[in-house]
Amino acid sequence: MKNSTKLLSILSAFCVSLLLGLTANAQSITVSGGLTANQMAQALVGSNVTVTNATLTGAAIASGSFNQATSTFPLSDGIILTSGSVNNALGPNNSTGMSTSNGTPGDADLGALIPGITTFDACVLEFDITSNCNTLTFDYIFASEEYTEYGCTNFNDAFGFLITGPGFAPNTNIALVPGTTTPVSINNVINSPATNCVSNPAYYVDNTGGVSIQYDGYTVVMTATATIQPCQTYHIKIVVGDAGDSALDSAIFLKGGGINCSSSNLVATANITAVECGVLGAIDVTLGSGTGPFTYAWTGPNGFTATTEDLTGLAAGDYTVDIVGSDCLSSGEFTYTVTENIDVTAPVFTNCPSDLIIEAANAACTFAVNIPAPTVNDDCPNVIVTSSHNPGDEFSVGTTTVTHTATDASGNTSSCSYDVIINAQPLVVTLTPFVYNGGVNIRCYGQNSGKATCGASGGCLPYTYTWSAGIPISGGVQSVGLYAGTVSVTVTDAAGTSVTESVTLVQNPAVQSVATWSPILCYGGSSTVTVNAVLGTSPYSGVTTYTVSPGTYMYTVADANGCRNRDTITVTQPDILDVTATPTAILCYGDSADVTVAATGGTLPYTGTGVFSEVAGFYTYVVTDVNGCTENTTLAINQPNVLTATISATPILCNGGTSQVTVSVSSGTEPYTGAGVFTEIAGTHTYVVYDFNLCEDTISITITEPTVLTASISSTAISCTGDSSDVTITGAGGTGPYTGTGTFSQAAGTHIYTVTDANGCTVDVSTTVSEPILLVASATSTTIACNGGSSDITVTATGGTAPYTGSGIFSETAGTYIYTVTDVNGCSVNVSITVTEPAQLSASISSTSILCNGGTVDITVLATGGTAPYTGTGVYNVTVGTYSYTVTDANGCSTTVTTTITEPTLMTAYASCPGILCNGGTVDMGVTAFGGTAPYTGTGVFNVGAGTYTYTVT
Repeated sequence: MKNSTKLLSILSAFCVSLLLGLTANAQSITVSGGLTANQMAQALVGSNVTVTNATLTGAAIASGSFNQATSTFPLSDGIILTSGSVNNALGPNNSTGMSTSNGTPGDADLGALIPGITTFDACVLEFDITSNCNTLTFDYIFASEEYTEYGCTNFNDAFGFLITGPGFAPNTNIALVPGTTTPVSINNVINSPATNCVSNPAYYVDNTGGVSIQYDGYTVVMTATATIQPCQTYHIKIVVGDAGDSALDSAIFLKGGGINCSSSNLVATANITAVECGVLGAIDVTLGSGTGPFTYAWTGPNGFTATTEDLTGLAAGDYTVDIVGSDCLSSGEFTYTVTENIDVTAPVFTNCPSDLIIEAANAACTFAVNIPAPTVNDDCPNVIVTSSHNPGDEFSVGTTTVTHTATDASGNTSSCSYDVIINAQPLVVTLTPFVYNGGVNIRCYGQNSGKATCGASGGCLPYTYTWSAGIPISGGVQSVGLYAGTVSVTVTDAAGTSVTESVTLVQNPAVQSVATWSPILCYGGSSTVTVNAVLGTSPYSGVTTYTVSPGTYMYTVADANGCRNRDTITVTQPDILDVTATPTAILCYGDSADVTVAATGGTLPYTGTGVFSEVAGFYTYVVTDVNGCTENTTLAINQPNVLTATISATPILCNGGTSQVTVSVSSGTEPYTGAGVFTEIAGTHTYVVYDFNLCEDTISITITEPTVLTASISSTAISCTGDSSDVTITGAGGTGPYTGTGTFSQAAGTHIYTVTDANGCTVDVSTTVSEPILLVASATSTTIACNGGSSDITVTATGGTAPYTGSGIFSETAGTYIYTVTDVNGCSVNVSITVTEPAQLSASISSTSILCNGGTVDITVLATGGTAPYTGTGVYNVTVGTYSYTVTDANGCSTTVTTTITEPTLMTAYASCPGILCNGGTVDMGVTAFGGTAPYTGTGVFNVGAGTYTYTVT
């Protein structure tokens, strides 16, 4: 039955695995397969341990490596051996029966740890180790899917760490429950109330709901220790397997580098030089023990390696050396740390030079300068000073900053700066304009006939010229095409010094003419233009009158010097009188609009303009300007349609639920506010909707809901333990019909029922059905002392429901009796008792016969049956007669036995003879006997002569 149940659990787990998959989530460990035996063995050992001859036996999928990753699994990394697949180790624990049967054999050594149980699917890693220390330790966790359903059964999956070598019997298991000699297996580390196994619950972890690994349970991290002989070779065998069958995986997790040698016999000290002031560090190793020659294998930061005893030129960091001597005890691994003493003090300039000022003698632009060198002090030697300039460098006119930078070996820097100032001769600039006849620089007003010439000296050649106006020519020395007014030139020398000089150019007065025109009153009329000259030198040409229509006209007047003036006038007319009527929008149906009647064009002021309040309709407005010009406009005023709100609501299916109320709007002016879908409880709800113009409409709706769905439960009492109760579920409220109601037959316990109405609303109701305590009857009896006696049998009852019938005290003889006890509910239980009695006490008597009348005899009285010891038994010497003997046993039972002792009659002997007939003759003497017990001796016929004879008859 257990095998069937276990198979069903495995199949269920397989289905769950198919549904959920075996992909690890972010909180599971990770696993990898495909490792060789040597890779797995090397992953297990730490410092001072050498591995050889590694072999791996079992299914390929049964072994690999694991990593804690982002999980909370107690071990960070290492190897895993399983009786199934390493992939089944991935969390979370979402299956109660994860299993892979590999079809591989078990292991005899593992079976020896759990005697009497066959092992299956063993996974075995074996290798030899040699170490230069005397103690090995390793950390591990045993985990299994057998937990806890199959605890304390023959499905006792197990793990062994077996060691063979000096000081150990072959395959000695050192993976033991702490403080015991008990191997690690399902039955030995479990939290179980069962009494058939030693559970050691303190070392068991229940993985229900765990996410790091799949297994249902596992041990705490255990540490095994073995005391070994240095430099000796030991064979290690690590094995895990199924027990009882090949179903449900078990696994052993062994910490990476966990097989450690606690110490080395080699002593190595080091004098360490720190990194300081840019000088790299060093390690000087001194060996205090061991036998050489020695080899050295160094590793350090950034891939550093070396094979010498001492190291120089080292960056800061940890350096590990594996020292191997000429024997095992002269080897060890050591780690030294080279530190860095950080210098944060920058160099100090003790004589930073002051600024240098040099006056230029000519118009030269550069000068060679011998700049002075500063001096520097620093805590670190070999300070490097760099400069922005060197002695003898050429410096240009102006200010140049010289910077010296000091950098020590630690990279600390400081700076010293000063200025070299080259002062040039002053730059002098002159500006001379060209003069026309009459002393002016511009012949006609407004022309660009002026020109000017610039002169420069001093400063630093070459010069550049920048004019404020005109067209530069002759390399910028002269500018032509100048207008009247101020013109300036800026001369800049090669040193960047600039001087600006200005001059004002004057011109003849402008010829001015005045063109006037008469106004046009109404759009489309004509004007008279009169052209006159007011400045310049007369006589003038071009002075006259013109009749023109609206437009722009140019009139030219020339004076006696030939200078002209063009006068442009624009004859305007009033704009065409244009009337607009602009209404404000009627925002809501039935409101009025403010119509603004405005005019443009014509001549102000207007009549007929203003603001008029109007309802929707057609209107004509006439506007007249001050000149009597008129214009009209026609306007149609519109209004929006009536804003209308509509409302609907979904029904509330369950009491306390909500309805989706949909408020919609039509007409009015979009967009709307207040419309939409609202979640509401039962009740009357009012909504106000607004359109874009804040026109509003109000609408209400009343939402109803079903009454509260309730469920009631009742149950009949259970009269007898193990019977069932009729549990009746009824529903009320909500919306009928209901599901989940009715009468259900249930055993004792707490039962929860869900009642669902027609709308899918649910309510839970629960009841606890109790039952009487199991009716138990017991019978005891007093001892029957004597065969044939009686015993008082006491029949009692517990549990059920008192009072009871059938209990009490009954007097019975020996035999087997069945009593039926019935409680008040009619529940009954039978109890059987067998009353025994001693065997029938029997006395026997035996005796020898009395041989001779008047003699005695020994009577032997014996007893059987009853209860020993007896009184009244024994050997009695008696004479003839009838005797009764009473025998009593230990219980006082007695029996009497009677015997009659007889004796022979009195024996009488007779001698008779006839007389002797002749003297000297003989006679036949006849001797006879009576009584006693024949046959007799001494009787007979005897031939005798005369005399007295005595005969004894026996």
